[in-house]
Amino acid sequence: MCANGMECFWTCDGKVLVNIVELRDALSSMADDVFKHHVTKDKNDFAEWIEHILLDRELGIAIRKAKKASTAKAAILSALKGYDL
Repeated sequence: MCANGMECFWTCDGKVLVNIVELRDALSSMADDVFKHHVTKDKNDFAEWIEHILLDRELGIAIRKAKKASTAKAAILSALKGYDL
């Protein structure tokens, strides 16, 4: 699933992501402060985007549990095994 136009994910450092593969790649080199901007104890922008825009509730739940970019990336890698890419 890919996001279109205004549904893309804009990271606070200016990257624009359209799908889960791009998020996986971005997480590989994402600075801690960027990740922490989008993931706090009160919110998880990545999980919200995955659940409501990319329509993958299961992955959104897994991403919501991630407290580090590496953990989020691992959840995405696991989920991608079930995607038809």
